Amino acid sequence: MPNIVWTVLVAAATAGVTALTTGLFVTPRMEARKKRLGDVHAARDAFSAHMTRLASVCALLQQIQLPAEEEPGWTPVMRERLTGERERWWQQVDESTRWLIDNVGTYAGSWALQSLIQIAVQYAGNARIVVCPNGRKPRRRRSCSR
Repeated sequence: MPNIVWTVLVAAATAGVTALTTGLFVTPRMEARKKRLGDVHAARDAFSAHMTRLASVCALLQQIQLPAEEEPGWTPVMRERLTGERERWWQQVDESTRWLIDNVGTYAGSWALQSLIQIAVQYAGNARIVVCPNGRKPRRRRSCSR
């Protein structure tokens, strides 16, 4: 009987020391790591959202062009609305490319492979170069046409 009591006491003491050590040393580190990993994933999600927005808005800008002045069926109000929409799309391109270039260190640094980091940095730089600083005219007409 005393051997069983001794075994139970040693097991209880071991469990208590293990729980205390885990609570004091491991848990705070895990909580800090969880926050850092959450921030990394949030940055990657934002990067993905901005890339998707750029692709969809550029597709809209390429496919929906302003009609010629003499094109029948287009009223001045329709032309004005389409011009307004295209301006709004260009603002979205400007905002997304600005975010990509401003936050490149946040999301690009989260990848382990150097090639992925280079791709992300080059993408952000090239996307921003396409749009002039004033967000009005593209410098190259490959990605988006105006």
